[in-house]
Amino acid sequence: YCKKICWSWNAFLRLHEDYLRRTRNSNYNGLWAWGGNIHTQTSKILPTEEWLTKYKYGTVDENGEPNHWFSKTGDQICWTAGDEMCMEAAKDIVEQIQKEPFSEYFMVGQADVTAFCTCPRCEEAKKTWALNDAGLQINFINSVAGYVNEWIEENCPERNIRLVIFAYYGTEEPPVKMGDDGKWVPYNEKVKLTEDNVDIYFAPIYTDYSVSLTAVENEKIYSNLLKW
Repeated sequence: YCKKICWSWNAFLRLHEDYLRRTRNSNYNGLWAWGGNIHTQTSKILPTEEWLTKYKYGTVDENGEPNHWFSKTGDQICWTAGDEMCMEAAKDIVEQIQKEPFSEYFMVGQADVTAFCTCPRCEEAKKTWALNDAGLQINFINSVAGYVNEWIEENCPERNIRLVIFAYYGTEEPPVKMGDDGKWVPYNEKVKLTEDNVDIYFAPIYTDYSVSLTAVENEKIYSNLLKW
């Protein structure tokens, strides 16, 4: 499903050069490979009071249609908010890329909370094409990455820029179904990763690290990893 997965074991051994390269935390020049911050979707990409006020949960457009960008609690963004929000997110990521000329990976991480948007728009999308919150997030990052990549192609095509989203908490389980050949496939065309430079950072926070990943205690987590 995904060409590259960054595996998080909550062991950030920054002083171990081989580990840093293996986990893609440093580049081939020995420099820190990550730009920006981690849980950036609400803390960095769309954090301004302007957006939080103008597009808070419950706002509507001139036609009376829902026009919110954030969940009811304001802790997460609404991944079905649409194109305008995706363009604003892309603008911020472009600014980060410009500020950090030697970084390769830029996290577009969900907020570090368990609550996600449950508005009717999101719930209907999960019923019809997304399946789960991971499906909503993939559709969101496809749009954002498309805008970012247009800018990269025009301004710095020589750079290797990768955008990263979490598979974490409610997005740990991928939006997949069993195909006719017995293999896991995307649940819908809308939840396929459409940009080659988008990676999934699999971060199963409830892993039991005292036993093997394949132990019965981690059965659900190991199953999710194989599905990705």
